[in-house]
Amino acid sequence: MTDLDTFVHFSDEQIAQRLAVCGEIVCGFPIIGVRRWYTMEFGQFLNGSATPHYHTEVTARLLNLYAMFFRHGVHTLISPLHGLIEEPQELLASRLRWLDILTTHSDFLSFYETFDVRVYFYGDYRRKLAGTPYAHLPGQFERLSKYTRGHRSHRLFYGVFPHHAAENIADLSVRHFISTGQVPDRRTMSELYYGEAIEAVNLFVGFGAFNPSDYPLLDFSHENLYFIAAPSLYLEQDQLRRILHDYLHPRQEPEVAQLSAPELAAMKEFYLAQRNATLGLGSLRPGAWVASRG
Repeated sequence: MTDLDTFVHFSDEQIAQRLAVCGEIVCGFPIIGVRRWYTMEFGQFLNGSATPHYHTEVTARLLNLYAMFFRHGVHTLISPLHGLIEEPQELLASRLRWLDILTTHSDFLSFYETFDVRVYFYGDYRRKLAGTPYAHLPGQFERLSKYTRGHRSHRLFYGVFPHHAAENIADLSVRHFISTGQVPDRRTMSELYYGEAIEAVNLFVGFGAFNPSDYPLLDFSHENLYFIAAPSLYLEQDQLRRILHDYLHPRQEPEVAQLSAPELAAMKEFYLAQRNATLGLGSLRPGAWVASRG
């Protein structure tokens, strides 16, 4: 077992090697609180429409974070984009501009090449975009997925309006049955919905509540959940390394019957000291709900 202080000073490659022992790591990383991050960092409140500076800064930070996960050995990222395309204060055209940026901006295209990333989009975007000036975007999604299909090192799944997936999944199931005469199993449905099968999720790193509807059909029975206290774009390397260290050293608690008298006494002392503590409590402060130790 590697102690935390040693682990956080490893190189990216050393951490990636240790993570590789666990197989291909799949991580849920929703993008939330983007406008809040931008306002805090640059002191500029966006009133309805995003500015070129906003797009430039968020693009740079988002790509830096995705690269950080991949350099540390995470194979697959599933990234619902709530903070980019579902901000109610922002004009629809401004929000949907992000979907165009993901598929055409030179920095994103270079990133997909440099890190050898297969890119997919999932969610109810066809219905949401139909009848809008952005109805052409699903075609761009498909072209990008086809273009990156030969990449082998990493996968990146963008969640675009992933909520209320039941109708979409039902439609895909019916179409599959009509074309094959077979009822799709879980793996097949995952491939139909996401573009490529995703067996299970190992990690979730998110700001705010965990929402299973962001990840339809996926198995979260063995994942580790990590909740960060600041918006997604504030995640830093040291914080990610602490998360990965915790993931690599699972909490295997011994049976109570196996504990010695001093160990039992220490456990009791801890429980008594923490018996009024509740994870999930917090307080509402100006502009934000802030978690407390309760």
